[in-house]
Amino acid sequence: MRQLEAVRSPTRDAADRERRREERRLELLPNGQTAALVRELAVAAYDVLGEAPTIDFALVAVARALRLPNGAALTLFALGRTIGWIGHAIEQYEKNEIIRPRAKYVGVAPAAATTS
Repeated sequence: MRQLEAVRSPTRDAADRERRREERRLELLPNGQTAALVRELAVAAYDVLGEAPTIDFALVAVARALRLPNGAALTLFALGRTIGWIGHAIEQYEKNEIIRPRAKYVGVAPAAATTS
Protein backbone atom coordinates (compact mmCIF):
# COMPACT_ATOMS: atom_id res chain seq x y z
CA MET A 1 0.00 0.00 0.00
CA ARG A 2 1.28 3.44 -0.96
CA GLN A 3 1.82 5.93 1.84
CA LEU A 4 0.39 9.40 1.52
CA GLU A 5 2.84 12.23 1.78
CA ALA A 6 1.92 15.28 3.78
CA VAL A 7 1.21 18.20 1.50
CA ARG A 8 2.75 21.42 2.72
CA SER A 9 1.93 24.83 1.45
CA PRO A 10 4.70 27.20 0.34
CA THR A 11 3.38 29.73 2.87
CA ARG A 12 3.69 27.24 5.73
CA ASP A 13 7.17 26.19 4.58
CA ALA A 14 8.27 29.84 4.55
CA ALA A 15 6.81 30.34 8.01
CA ASP A 16 8.68 27.28 9.29
CA ARG A 17 11.94 28.55 7.79
CA GLU A 18 11.40 31.95 9.42
CA ARG A 19 10.73 30.31 12.77
CA ARG A 20 13.92 28.27 12.51
CA ARG A 21 15.86 31.47 11.66
CA GLU A 22 14.40 33.17 14.74
CA GLU A 23 15.31 30.18 16.91
CA ARG A 24 18.90 30.33 15.62
CA ARG A 25 19.04 34.05 16.44
CA LEU A 26 17.78 33.34 19.94
CA GLU A 27 20.67 30.90 20.39
CA LEU A 28 22.98 33.92 20.35
CA LEU A 29 21.63 35.01 23.73
CA PRO A 30 23.69 34.04 26.76
CA ASN A 31 22.51 31.15 28.91
CA GLY A 32 20.53 31.79 32.06
CA GLN A 33 16.99 32.08 33.35
CA THR A 34 16.30 35.37 31.58
CA ALA A 35 17.55 34.09 28.25
CA ALA A 36 15.52 30.88 28.63
CA LEU A 37 12.38 32.91 29.40
CA VAL A 38 13.05 35.16 26.40
CA ARG A 39 13.44 32.12 24.13
CA GLU A 40 10.18 30.60 25.37
CA LEU A 41 8.33 33.91 25.08
CA ALA A 42 9.59 34.54 21.55
CA VAL A 43 8.62 31.06 20.36
CA ALA A 44 5.20 31.30 22.02
CA ALA A 45 4.59 34.72 20.47
CA TYR A 46 5.58 33.37 17.07
CA ASP A 47 3.24 30.41 17.48
CA VAL A 48 0.33 32.70 18.38
CA LEU A 49 0.98 35.61 16.01
CA GLY A 50 2.79 33.85 13.18
CA GLU A 51 5.35 36.65 13.14
CA ALA A 52 8.81 37.06 14.56
CA PRO A 53 9.20 39.37 17.56
CA THR A 54 10.02 42.99 16.78
CA ILE A 55 13.30 44.81 17.27
CA ASP A 56 11.82 46.29 20.45
CA PHE A 57 11.41 42.80 21.91
CA ALA A 58 14.91 41.83 20.82
CA LEU A 59 16.52 44.89 22.38
CA VAL A 60 14.71 44.40 25.69
CA ALA A 61 15.67 40.72 25.62
CA VAL A 62 19.33 41.52 25.04
CA ALA A 63 19.33 44.25 27.68
CA ARG A 64 17.73 41.95 30.27
CA ALA A 65 19.86 38.91 29.40
CA LEU A 66 23.04 40.99 29.66
CA ARG A 67 21.75 42.75 32.80
CA LEU A 68 22.18 46.18 31.27
CA PRO A 69 20.81 49.16 33.21
CA ASN A 70 17.17 50.24 32.93
CA GLY A 71 16.62 52.22 29.76
CA ALA A 72 19.43 50.48 27.89
CA ALA A 73 17.07 48.97 25.29
CA LEU A 74 15.71 52.40 24.37
CA THR A 75 19.24 53.79 24.26
CA LEU A 76 20.35 51.00 21.91
CA PHE A 77 17.34 51.61 19.68
CA ALA A 78 17.98 55.37 19.55
CA LEU A 79 21.67 54.81 18.88
CA GLY A 80 20.94 52.44 16.00
CA ARG A 81 18.35 54.81 14.53
CA THR A 82 20.72 57.77 14.82
CA ILE A 83 23.52 55.86 13.11
CA GLY A 84 21.10 55.01 10.28
CA TRP A 85 20.09 58.64 9.87
CA ILE A 86 23.71 59.72 9.80
CA GLY A 87 24.44 57.07 7.17
CA HIS A 88 21.54 58.33 5.03
CA ALA A 89 22.73 61.93 5.39
CA ILE A 90 26.29 61.00 4.36
CA GLU A 91 24.99 59.09 1.35
CA GLN A 92 22.79 62.02 0.31
CA TYR A 93 25.71 64.45 0.59
CA GLU A 94 27.98 62.13 -1.41
CA LYS A 95 25.42 61.66 -4.19
CA ASN A 96 24.04 65.18 -3.93
CA GLU A 97 20.49 63.82 -4.14
CA ILE A 98 17.70 62.75 -1.83
CA ILE A 99 17.75 59.01 -1.20
CA ARG A 100 14.01 58.52 -1.66
CA PRO A 101 12.93 61.03 -4.30
CA ARG A 102 9.88 58.89 -5.24
CA ALA A 103 8.32 59.24 -1.81
CA LYS A 104 5.45 61.67 -1.82
CA TYR A 105 2.64 62.51 0.53
CA VAL A 106 -0.59 60.76 -0.44
CA GLY A 107 -2.80 61.75 2.49
CA VAL A 108 -5.48 64.38 2.73
CA ALA A 109 -4.26 67.78 1.59
CA PRO A 110 -3.83 70.16 4.54
CA ALA A 111 -6.26 73.04 4.81
CA ALA A 112 -5.01 76.36 3.49
CA ALA A 113 -3.51 78.52 6.19
CA THR A 114 -5.39 81.69 6.94
CA THR A 115 -3.73 84.86 8.15
CA SER A 116 -5.48 87.61 10.04
